[in-house]
Amino acid sequence: MQYRHNYRAPDYTITDIDLDFELDADITHITAISKIKCQGDTEAALVLDSEELTLVSVQVDG
Repeated sequence: MQYRHNYRAPDYTITDIDLDFELDADITHITAISKIKCQGDTEAALVLDSEELTLVSVQVDG
C-alpha cells in the first residue's frame, strides 16, 4: 500500500521529449530524445528501465 508520507520527489525529471516513429510492417523504430534535469544535489544513478526493447545508443551532453 502506498501512503503520501512515503512519497519522495524524483531525483530526475524529464523536461522535454521528442519522439520520432518509423513504422514498418515487420518492425517499428522509435527515436526518443529526452532532456533530463537533475533535481538538487543527488548522486543517484539515472536508470533507464524497459521491457522488450533494444537500446541502440545513449548520448550524454550531446
